[in-house]
Amino acid sequence: MVFYSHNYPGAAKLGKIVDWLQERIKHWTKSASSVLIIGILSDQTRSRTDLVVENALLRQ
Repeated sequence: MVFYSHNYPGAAKLGKIVDWLQERIKHWTKSASSVLIIGILSDQTRSRTDLVVENALLRQ
């Protein structure tokens, strides 16, 4: 999906920048599914207290 006009000089360069940025955003927001699944499974074996303590430490 491209949101730029080809009616002015530099449009091709702007288009390449927009395309690159769109690809980066897709890459950044794509979840690492295998790592996520492993994390969820490991959290299932931990106590609620352990998870609350870890959360508190991460928020500092």
